[in-house]
Amino acid sequence: MCSCIRCHILFQKGVVQDKRYSQKHLDILSSLVLAEKALHGPGTNERRLIAHLALSTANQMRTFREDEWASLIVLLQKLDIICDIQEKVATACDCSFFYWHRVTLPTYFANLYESKMDLHRLMVRN
Repeated sequence: MCSCIRCHILFQKGVVQDKRYSQKHLDILSSLVLAEKALHGPGTNERRLIAHLALSTANQMRTFREDEWASLIVLLQKLDIICDIQEKVATACDCSFFYWHRVTLPTYFANLYESKMDLHRLMVRN
């Protein structure tokens, strides 16, 4: 998040130092400030959504160069991945389905053990 915030600060300085200060520049600056404030805190879904929307609003006037915009989007995508990883791991490791199959599982595992089947050839269903 620090690199995202550093990028915002640099862009804010560039907008503020512009000689032709207008309402459009004020909108861009307020969008950048909103994005910065949204990124200063826990990475909740709402904060990340607000940051994405604020940056998109700021970029309506082509505030960022294409390479800057691409790097900023990559940083925000990485932030999304990091913030959502706990939920994804919890979903991937959810074994609650075992509870509903507790009657048939011992029979299934006993059959696998008795048949001496190659376990690496078992079909996994998604």
